[in-house]
Amino acid sequence: MSTFISFNGECIPLEGFGLAPANRSFRYGDGLFETIRVENGRVLWADHHYKRLRRSASILQMILPGHFSLPRMQEHIGALFAKNHPEGGSARIRFSLFRNDGGLYTPVSNKTSFLIESEALPEPTYRLNEEGIKLDIFPDAGKPLGPMSNLKTSSALVFVMASLYKTREDLDDCLILNHNGGIAEATSSNVFLVKDQELTTPGLDQDCVDGVMRSVLLELARTSGLHIREAALKQGHLEQADELFLTNTISGVVWVRRFRNKTICKEISRHLVGWLYKTAGQDA
Repeated sequence: MSTFISFNGECIPLEGFGLAPANRSFRYGDGLFETIRVENGRVLWADHHYKRLRRSASILQMILPGHFSLPRMQEHIGALFAKNHPEGGSARIRFSLFRNDGGLYTPVSNKTSFLIESEALPEPTYRLNEEGIKLDIFPDAGKPLGPMSNLKTSSALVFVMASLYKTREDLDDCLILNHNGGIAEATSSNVFLVKDQELTTPGLDQDCVDGVMRSVLLELARTSGLHIREAALKQGHLEQADELFLTNTISGVVWVRRFRNKTICKEISRHLVGWLYKTAGQDA
């Protein structure tokens, strides 16, 4: 884990650092976060993360610090990476943005602060999980309808409860339903289905997070001739799938070996991981 963190761009020791009890992210879930992969100091998909952060802050009426920009974000992350991981390698970065202290439900200000943390990753780059994962559906609380359903916010009780369910049921992950009983996403990933060589992922109107890796793969499809679409997915679609995989910026593509009693292949998953390996090496 980190021995240093970055608070509003200043690298400081983790030991002894604490947020005030009035912190609005702690009290009300009044915050956003980005989970970012860094390889040897390079922030992967930085432009995607920055654009999503700005877009999300705008929806929540948060005012970013005046000096905040894509180069500054990369600079702050790079400085923390150098402090905590001087030998290089890969790291998971959590970039948290939250409205400043003050007020009850009604904020006294829309100005924000940010906190950056880092944690070393075991894999130096994207690799396919050769054993595959077991997946099922979280049957309880689903995601509510609305524009905030696409954001990565500090309010994450649905994901916490789904994660407790997967542990109890001896699963590697589980899928969360949306407001009308369709598939939204997994606990920390978007979901893709392959049927007859066509890829399908839930559209943003299905309440899924607007994932960075999801966006990267949609862009890939537009430039490489892959057949991919955004549509509603139901349980029956998963049971008939030729292949299932999950996506996020830390793991890239995660092959689902088993959905309930169905064993699934990994042809497209393997192809996409190879593409990510090459592309991540070129991304800055």
